[in-house]
Amino acid sequence: EYLIVATRAGLDAGASVGAYQIVAGVPETEDPVQPTDPGSETPAGVTYIGDITAGTPVDGTIANDDYIHLYTFEGSADQMVTITMVGDAGLDAYLGILDANDNVIAEDDDSGGGATGYDAQIAIRLPEAGTYVIVATRAGLDQGTSSGAYTLTVTDGSPTATTSTTGLSGF
Repeated sequence: EYLIVATRAGLDAGASVGAYQIVAGVPETEDPVQPTDPGSETPAGVTYIGDITAGTPVDGTIANDDYIHLYTFEGSADQMVTITMVGDAGLDAYLGILDANDNVIAEDDDSGGGATGYDAQIAIRLPEAGTYVIVATRAGLDQGTSSGAYTLTVTDGSPTATTSTTGLSGF
């Protein structure tokens, strides 16, 4: 059973309105992808940083030749976590989270608000116990043009509603 929720940046404190489209389904594949160690044989531009623990912020820098950073953390079934990526003035932060089978279970661009309106934040109840991969990157991934320093934080529980204005999300 799945629940899909569509909302705006800032949740109930947000001010944006507009049309949206939700597409859901199961991709057709002949050979299912086997889970891999996030640090093994990463492609150019992708760096496996290591483990991150709740309550301990980590700093990094997104650059044109190093634009995807992977972090792992252990989660429990039904655990509520909030992942926040706060970028400096030049970075349009973008976040994703993968489950133990490398399935994208959430992604976000800009709902973290922040001083620039380009911070990313994911609040999610984890579906099962296991190792999760956080993808810290920039909007547009390899085609993106922003770069800069960031701070990544994982916290237990729900986020505090932002009061700042956020930008539009998506690639």
